[in-house]
Amino acid sequence: MDAPTVTGKRKASESQDSSSKPGTPATPGMGSQALSMATTLNTLPAALASAGINAHPNALRRVRVTDRQLPADLDNVVPESRLFTDLQALERRLDATILRKRLELQEAKGGNFKMQRTLRIFVSNTVANQPHQVDDGGLQSSSTPSGEPGANTTQGLDVGSVAIPSWTLRIEGRLLELPYAKKITTNYKFSSFFESVVVETLRDPKDTTETNHPDGEVDVTKSRITEWKRTPNQSDTDGFEIKRSGDVDVPVRIILTPRPVTNHFRLSQDLAEVLGLVDTPELLDTPVKHKAEGAKQTNTVTMTKVQVITQLWHYIRHHKLQNTTDPQRIHSDPALRRLFGVQDWSFPLVSHLLAPHLLPPEPVVIHYTIRVNPDQGNQSQSPYVYDLQVEVDDLARSRTYGYQKAASLHNQINHIDEQLIAQIRGIQNSQQKRQFLLRFSQDPARFIHRWVEAQARELDTIAQERSDLPEMSRRSKYFQEPWLDEAVFYYLGTQNISRNG
Repeated sequence: MDAPTVTGKRKASESQDSSSKPGTPATPGMGSQALSMATTLNTLPAALASAGINAHPNALRRVRVTDRQLPADLDNVVPESRLFTDLQALERRLDATILRKRLELQEAKGGNFKMQRTLRIFVSNTVANQPHQVDDGGLQSSSTPSGEPGANTTQGLDVGSVAIPSWTLRIEGRLLELPYAKKITTNYKFSSFFESVVVETLRDPKDTTETNHPDGEVDVTKSRITEWKRTPNQSDTDGFEIKRSGDVDVPVRIILTPRPVTNHFRLSQDLAEVLGLVDTPELLDTPVKHKAEGAKQTNTVTMTKVQVITQLWHYIRHHKLQNTTDPQRIHSDPALRRLFGVQDWSFPLVSHLLAPHLLPPEPVVIHYTIRVNPDQGNQSQSPYVYDLQVEVDDLARSRTYGYQKAASLHNQINHIDEQLIAQIRGIQNSQQKRQFLLRFSQDPARFIHRWVEAQARELDTIAQERSDLPEMSRRSKYFQEPWLDEAVFYYLGTQNISRNG
């Protein structure tokens, strides 16, 4: 709280007079101007107290930037000030309401805004050093690009050496852009959607050897498994490549295990049939293979528990299975009786009854044949692409929910707050001036007498000219008087001025 202007001027003049008196010791490191300012700041609370004005002992030492409250007794002088107080109360209620609604929205949405996106998976393979790519001398023909894996050059190569045929399997994927939304840059990579990737190579039992293999005949009747598992702090990749030696077509089975999604379950076959969700392709969690013929959809529906309960409730309402007297009691029809094994049950027990029918999602299985012989229809890329529905963060809704003020708007609000604080500070100063002059007008003689006493006591304390100080300091009551707080403040101030020169 700032000092009243009238009081400050008077105190400054008196402190200058007292500092110029003979015999008054000079304070080290302080000029007459600094002493006058310190005297003004430190004697004002005593003057206000002597005038009957209650001032906080720390009011001059701290100014709260967030203090926007008008003086409590200002409405007696300016009745219009109640309008500002009412606006402040309305602002607090509005802020509390907005915060409560945001918390309710966050709780309803689980704190995470998700959306469904389509992950398109591509499977392809390349070959190198195959018999149709190598001439009779064992050298790779010029038709194979030099940048392909396993490509050979004539430099430093023995003409009689035999190139090892090989193939490379590639599994890649990317998110499809939404046609109706603005393009949003995302950092999702293919491996970020899966917990593990297993590639199992299957061989025909008739093919028991690999020609042109350096180890001769190798038993290939057993399947070979290549597995990738997610590990902590592992960086994601855009795809996977597997390179193996061989010159025959190899059927492979690719098993993609999606990362677990919170509260998403796969419905059992019986539950999916009861709810009529077996032939709902938009709810399928398995990849939809484009150009596929006659693919039969089974129990591959994944839903949240809330969605399952909602679908079951619609089924109950549609078939009128509620008890007429107690709506919470459900009478099972033949389909529900086969599903749950009970005739009559209470709807609050639905979570317990659904538990055996909510299963973890199944892995995604893709069958692909690595073809290396052009006579059998060599294809470097699968004629199919596989679309898998995945769940990602909805960045647009997240930004809407976590809306942050623009820099210009934030600066404008801060500027208005500073103006508001300055105006309130001026009102508080004017209120103090009014109280000071009002006390003076009511009893001028008594007011001046008490004020001069406070001035003399403060000046004696500053100049350390009290002759009875040693005797009074022996009493503990002496250090409980109101001047102690201001004396400590002044002492610390002089020490800081002395250190700073």
